[in-house]
Amino acid sequence: MNISPWTIYLIGQADNLQQLFVAITVAGCVICFIMGLVYVATDGEVNPFMGSRPLLFFAVALAIIGLTLATLTPSSKTLAAMYIIPKIANNEQLQKDGGDIYKLAVEFAKDKLAVEFAKDKPATKGEKE
Repeated sequence: MNISPWTIYLIGQADNLQQLFVAITVAGCVICFIMGLVYVATDGEVNPFMGSRPLLFFAVALAIIGLTLATLTPSSKTLAAMYIIPKIANNEQLQKDGGDIYKLAVEFAKDKLAVEFAKDKPATKGEKE
């Protein structure tokens, strides 16, 4: 299975989807808050909970569902770690060439360190600077 541009795009949109669910949660909480505020502001004379029970149930359900989805939606970094990184790590071509590239990198680092060590090494009595 190949990694398509659409897959990468959708993984990148996971954070936006999570923000949408948070906004839905906030909307549900705001509706519940306004209904409670109306009840308190009118000293109980106007009971928005009795006349608008479907609205209250809708707002509570909206808040609960939005919070659940916002919590369970993985971030784009998590999705990339779950989907893209294993595909790259399990690529046979990379595994085959990876060992050779690693060996070359180690040899290069050893050569550079040897040169730097030789430059920084103080001269002994028998050597001329």
